[in-house]
Amino acid sequence: MGDKELLEVARQIEEAFNAADWDAYSALVSNDTVFETPTARSQGRDEILRYVRGVKAAFPDMKVTVTKALACDDTVVEELSVEGTHLGPIQTPRGPIPATNRSIKLKTVMLFEFTNGKLVAYREYFDRAGLMAQLGIGAPAPASAVTGRGGPGTP
Repeated sequence: MGDKELLEVARQIEEAFNAADWDAYSALVSNDTVFETPTARSQGRDEILRYVRGVKAAFPDMKVTVTKALACDDTVVEELSVEGTHLGPIQTPRGPIPATNRSIKLKTVMLFEFTNGKLVAYREYFDRAGLMAQLGIGAPAPASAVTGRGGPGTP
């Protein structure tokens, strides 16, 4: 697969997630595919779908928007803008986090790995502490995360 085709597969995953089109999403992953985030690891179609469906249940209006994308060899890297409202419980190993009804906005990075044109792994990186702060759980978010302004000392 060329770079354009790899970028297209990554885009289709984001579109399927946004639309909660689980048939389209499951067609893009296999039982060999691994998905990792700062909070979870899933392998195979059923586990991956259980995870992403759980995210969508917690944030039913969540939308991811690709802001930048790069393909090189068998790897795609995307920078995403993520927005949503926490309207359902988030399942965690320590028990569910009840809905806070708060909106979130954060940046994430997705790294997709392909072998022979097949998606074998993808990883999502995001600021977990910043997410929890926006939900009102944990330390408050820094002013730059809330206002979109620069770091300390920036008006």
